[in-house]
Amino acid sequence: MDSLQIQNPIKPESPDFILESLVENTSKIDYQLPSRMYVVVYMKEGEGEVKYDGNSFAFSAPCAFFFAAYQPFVISSDTVMKGITLQFATDFFCIDHNHLEVGCQGLLFNNAYDTSYIKLSENNCQELDELIQKIRNEMNSTDKVDADLVSTYLKLFLKLSVKEKKTQGFDESAQGNIVLEKALHHKLRQEIEANFKSIKSPSEYADRLNVSSKNLAKAVKQVYGKTITDLIQERVIFEAKSLLFKTDKSIKEIAVELGFEDPSYFSRLFKNVTTVSPEKYRESIHF
Repeated sequence: MDSLQIQNPIKPESPDFILESLVENTSKIDYQLPSRMYVVVYMKEGEGEVKYDGNSFAFSAPCAFFFAAYQPFVISSDTVMKGITLQFATDFFCIDHNHLEVGCQGLLFNNAYDTSYIKLSENNCQELDELIQKIRNEMNSTDKVDADLVSTYLKLFLKLSVKEKKTQGFDESAQGNIVLEKALHHKLRQEIEANFKSIKSPSEYADRLNVSSKNLAKAVKQVYGKTITDLIQERVIFEAKSLLFKTDKSIKEIAVELGFEDPSYFSRLFKNVTTVSPEKYRESIHF
């Protein structure tokens, strides 16, 4: 890959930001090893398969993928892929600190409800291409690279991606007669995000949203095709996978952290959702 980097000022050997172009004849992008970097893959040409967190799905360019730090993934294709990757550390751009302005945490990165993948239109690509070129120009400058300016361009890239991702979400007009209104839909997700470790009961979420359990269950089914319990469990398992990969905590410790008094119940739930035990998942995380 053709690579441009901004080094960490304290640890010069460790880059904080990397812009890489996929080299000619690239047919596989392999990030199976743990990395502190967030990764954006902006795919201009190609089609194939993406594997991450034990899941897999097909893709076709133009599109973009968003992977969190320490999240392994593999993108492979029978055809040649063309595009770029943007990699950044939290020290360079913290998605948590920029959440209110950018909104990419939980939507592009660490998305427990949907794939972190967006299709792109010609207009999307033109806007993103312009930002990539601005990043290139700054990083190729003969003067000292302005890291703050590059960070600003990255922020704009993510904001445009968030905007497009939202248009490809659960669009009421595309879903037909959806009972769950947009505000309620987002509020439910916010409540689950804030409370999934301590609240597992669908009725408690209904109470928090001031709607009946029956109406909320019906609305969730129409939007997601799932039950509220499914959404809660999927968020729990998403977090469990992250802890199994990023930490050395025991299964019991992880179970307690996720609000389970009985580690055996947690293990059964994990296997029921993923088809493998937490131990097996940890052993085979590098697919």
